[in-house]
Amino acid sequence: MHEHGLVMRLIERARREAASRGGTLRAMRVRLGALSSSDAAHFREEVEHVCAEHGLGPLGLEIEEDRERPSGLELVSIEIG
Repeated sequence: MHEHGLVMRLIERARREAASRGGTLRAMRVRLGALSSSDAAHFREEVEHVCAEHGLGPLGLEIEEDRERPSGLELVSIEIG
């Protein structure tokens, strides 16, 4: 449940940023650091679940895992269309 909320907030943040630039969110790149509670496969599943749950359609997703980086989940970049 905790990860579900994190993913929802991350997607909403990315969607707001895309809208502020006059576009629609098409993809995002995220980084999972040492403090992240998820691995890439689980995170991807959660993103797909949230997108389906909210009718957002497919969302491109690039996941970088850097367990040496002392951080959790980071939104690195977005792609808008």
